[in-house]
Amino acid sequence: MSSETGTYTRQDQYIADAIGDIPQNINFAIRGYAAKIFLELNGVTPQISSTQEALTAIQLAARATNFTAYIECTQIN
Repeated sequence: MSSETGTYTRQDQYIADAIGDIPQNINFAIRGYAAKIFLELNGVTPQISSTQEALTAIQLAARATNFTAYIECTQIN
């Protein structure tokens, strides 16, 4: 079975059979320390805030628009 974005695997078919659909637009997050290490290993010095203030969901979303990126895989191996 194929799609617009690539070829489905046997596991994709298993999931589709089990839940009736193939999940798309799956979001994930990376832990801060892992991102920091990745950046440092690639020559980027991260700017880390010393503030420990709690943010509301709205405040966090407003700030996140400045550093959130959309990543799309366009090559299937």
